[in-house]
Amino acid sequence: MTSRLPPATERTERSVLSADRDRPSPDLRGSPPHLIDVAISDRLPTGRRSLRRFGDRSMDDPCSRPFSLSRRSPHLSLTPRGSQRLTLTPVACRTKRPAGRPELTVRSLLFGLVLALAAPLAPVAAQPQIGSVEPRSLAIDQPQRLVIRGGGFDAATRLLSDRVLEQTIVAVEPGKIELDVVARGDAGTSLVWLVGPSGVSGGVPMAVDRLVTEPMRAEVAALPIGLFGEIRGNRIDETSFPAVAGQRVAIEVEARRFGAMLNPVVRIVDESGRQVAAAVPDPMLLGDSRAVFVAPHDGRYRLQLQDQLRRGANPGFYRLKIGDLAFADVVQPTAIGLGAPDRRAQVVVADGGAPIAARLPEPDGSLSWRPAAVEAPLASSFPPRVRVAPWNLAIEERLDPSSRSIAAPVTLSGALAADEPNDTYRIEVPHGGRWTIELWSTRLGQTGDPVVDAAAIDGSGLGRGDDQPGTKDPRLDVTLPDEAREFRVVVSDLLGRSDRPRSYVLEISPTDRRRVSAALDRDAISVSPNGTIVAIPLERTALSGAVTAEPSEPLNGIETVSAAPSGAENRLLVRWQATGSASIGTTRLKVTGEDGVVEYARRAEDVVSRRQPWLAETLAIAARDEAKFEIRMTGLTDDRILHRGGAIPVAVEIARGEGAEGAIRLSLVTSQRMPRKIVRQDNQDREVDAIEQAIRLETPVTIPADRSSGEVVLLIPSDLAEQSWSLALVAERLGTDGQSVVGSAASPIVSVGVANGLTVLPSAPLEVTLAPGATEPVRIEGTIERGPGLEGVVVVTFDGLPDMLMTPEIELAPGETTFSLPLEFPAETMLERWNDLHLVARCWSADDRLVAESIRLKVNVKAP
Repeated sequence: MTSRLPPATERTERSVLSADRDRPSPDLRGSPPHLIDVAISDRLPTGRRSLRRFGDRSMDDPCSRPFSLSRRSPHLSLTPRGSQRLTLTPVACRTKRPAGRPELTVRSLLFGLVLALAAPLAPVAAQPQIGSVEPRSLAIDQPQRLVIRGGGFDAATRLLSDRVLEQTIVAVEPGKIELDVVARGDAGTSLVWLVGPSGVSGGVPMAVDRLVTEPMRAEVAALPIGLFGEIRGNRIDETSFPAVAGQRVAIEVEARRFGAMLNPVVRIVDESGRQVAAAVPDPMLLGDSRAVFVAPHDGRYRLQLQDQLRRGANPGFYRLKIGDLAFADVVQPTAIGLGAPDRRAQVVVADGGAPIAARLPEPDGSLSWRPAAVEAPLASSFPPRVRVAPWNLAIEERLDPSSRSIAAPVTLSGALAADEPNDTYRIEVPHGGRWTIELWSTRLGQTGDPVVDAAAIDGSGLGRGDDQPGTKDPRLDVTLPDEAREFRVVVSDLLGRSDRPRSYVLEISPTDRRRVSAALDRDAISVSPNGTIVAIPLERTALSGAVTAEPSEPLNGIETVSAAPSGAENRLLVRWQATGSASIGTTRLKVTGEDGVVEYARRAEDVVSRRQPWLAETLAIAARDEAKFEIRMTGLTDDRILHRGGAIPVAVEIARGEGAEGAIRLSLVTSQRMPRKIVRQDNQDREVDAIEQAIRLETPVTIPADRSSGEVVLLIPSDLAEQSWSLALVAERLGTDGQSVVGSAASPIVSVGVANGLTVLPSAPLEVTLAPGATEPVRIEGTIERGPGLEGVVVVTFDGLPDMLMTPEIELAPGETTFSLPLEFPAETMLERWNDLHLVARCWSADDRLVAESIRLKVNVKAP
């Protein structure tokens, strides 16, 4: 039953759509332009129904045409058939509801539903910030003067690292702090952070060796020495140093490996101006340069350093090392794992010097790379890499030469001899199927162009692995017959023989082996005494069980609790809480899956971690001093079951401590990564956030300064996987301006179950024939199924009707399950307007809240 608006001459200034069942809703088709007042209240689900009456094509995407609305300009306009344009101003539009039930209206979806599920908290105070460090190095057992520029420094500021540091503050002034620092331990590269009462800064990589580094100068009196400076544009830095005939002199520039943009070129000349050595950017050094020469005579040698193109970019910092340096490129053996007899190893110096002793790292249950400790006075700050494996270890020189047989999965340490063109291995496997063969050689700093070939025992080829993207090292996936129990692998080099052995790591493992990876988006966490949530994306392979996380090293005064995500949960929530103001330290986040699968969360690879991947795992943790307050969700517990498609009210309580005044802004973080979808924009396919598929808050909520309680409404997508999902609320305490964040807290993590509450079962396939102007409507019939504990009125309706058509609804009282829904086609309708029609059912509680929503079923409308 419909009613048209009165003629324009009889209209009042405003036309109001009523929610009374006795007053029919108007049919706007063909009406002249007019203004309609729309009431905006605070209940999303009903608002979706209100808008749908006016032809929203896709209420799963509230920003899609024909509607648009913003908080600043709350006018919603649409164009019906013809050229008329309707403008809806949010004042008093109401949707038809059952008699005796309260009015429901919309707010959040129109006021912006995009909530960041894992955005880092805004800084709560002036925590330390590092802008630049001079030099980018620390000296072992010797004091090194550091000048750090940035902000947030005071007398309590100190340096933090994963190694022992002894430090003294020399001077502090706005934007600058000077410290004398003594490092302990082995040579290598370490991240350092600045820590203060307000938290911890971001990390900066620092070289650590036995050279004290001084500012660049024109002359140096003796070797070895380290010098630092900065080159921009066409600048050339020069220095001179003494050497005697026959003295070995090694020169290395550290710049690109620490994030500088300098492409260093080095030229060394004697006192007559004759060039005795030079170095250009080396890909094996990630663009840095290195030169080694033997002094032909006594005297002073002049060194020139410049950018390769004479266009040095910012930052252009560098560290120049000169002396009899020990460059450790590779260690033998290059792997450690099960079956390793000991941790002793040897390093072959890059320029053919005598072997140097080294220690292999301890296996930690993960499949990863770790540094070897080089036992040399002038060891490089770039230690050789060692493959740490959780399975069998094989060392080529210890294999039975008659069979060269190894059992997979296996990690093998080997080397192509200078006079041998290839190495052949017999691989024993416990089953057929897909196996992955990967080799590391050039990525270890070795020369050549290695390849791997795989063949069945009868000699038939299984494939050849050659270059991978970004490296000459090969990788090969092979598929073995189910009954196969062995095959052969041959390692060779396309360049043939070499003048020296070329070390490699060969790894053979099941392609679909169980594994989990966790991605960090930061290198430091400032932990609030009120709780801090960190959401860590997960990637799983053949692993669907629970995953837990814990610090690899205990941190005094820091408590951690992680949820145990499983199934489709693709983020791990970890809650950190400081129990002491002096709590600081470094750690790695150990992630453990079912069957003991162990990995360590790591950041995305960058220029620093490309050759030293373990640096991407280190986290700095520091307590943040702030006013205490607590946030809790009441009524939401681990045993709570939520229905898909529901809008769940959750009471929130705030316990304020001394000094915790101000409004508190709430947001939600969950174990679901933001889903993505492909949409058509500007005639192109674009990937955007699928907000409607995310667990989210109905609207952002801010609790006023004079209150300590409030309510949020959780929206559960109707197509969310039925399983446990982890949730937590983050509370940001706002300053007097209502915008700046001066404190934060995180609620305990809750893992709730999500179940299907409502199912629509059509009695026939959802296919109808377009019948424009038909006297009788088409009827869609079927039944609904309610999940356990689901009560209330169920409304069966259509989503996605063409613009301006009234939406039919069937209400089913508790106990009713059968529906017959009419569908009418106007005489002037066109087929392309009916391509987004869906059948859906929604259940409402007694207080008019959406409790559950069925999965939307596509209705196919065919041409007559």
